Amino acid sequence: MNKLFLFFFIFITQLVLSQTDTVKINSLNKRSENLSKVDVDSSSYLAQEALTLAKEANFKRGIAAATKNIAICNYVNGKSDIAIKQFIEAIKLFEDLKDVNELAHCYSQMGIAYYLQYQYDNALKYYDKSIELYKKTTNKKDLAGVYINQGVSYTYVKKMDLAEINYNEALKIYQEINYEPGFGPAYNSLAKIYYAKKEYAKAISYYKLAEQYSLKSNNKYHLITNYNSLAMCYK
Repeated sequence: MNKLFLFFFIFITQLVLSQTDTVKINSLNKRSENLSKVDVDSSSYLAQEALTLAKEANFKRGIAAATKNIAICNYVNGKSDIAIKQFIEAIKLFEDLKDVNELAHCYSQMGIAYYLQYQYDNALKYYDKSIELYKKTTNKKDLAGVYINQGVSYTYVKKMDLAEINYNEALKIYQEINYEPGFGPAYNSLAKIYYAKKEYAKAISYYKLAEQYSLKSNNKYHLITNYNSLAMCYK
């Protein structure tokens, strides 16, 4: 009886410790993700800590998320080549976990990494993979974001019509889910297309729409770019 009790006690203790580890790892990864675009050093530190703990606990999801976060930090720091290799590692893990949403996110981030290397064809390929997977999920906000990013890459390969289609698709999704912070960037992107096509009246109307939503969301960066772009339209 005593041996049985001891075995049960050890089993319960290990289970509790394991659950505690996964909670801590998930928390570290979430904090890393939230900081990746505002404090990359802190984000990288948290992701590295999460990766170490996840490997010790043999927690595959934690390893995958930490690897993805480290990859994002690397491309933010200008190390896109390293980031791409890490995204490939994360993708393999998320494939094993059959996590469609995380796979879609990894592919979209790989698209950004290739874009930063001026490899627009590769960027477009991975954005396509991301879009295909996001369509199988309910994550419409991120799907719209990928349409925007892919549209930007289309402009660099002089495929303005495809870029316009992407931006309109993103705007449509943002309107469907009533995600107003996305309205400004979508209108601004469309305005750039019309300016490039020398459709200045249309460009002005879209820049003004972008200005309206940038003011509403207090997005100072987009406001400045909108004002500069509007000035170009009136020259």
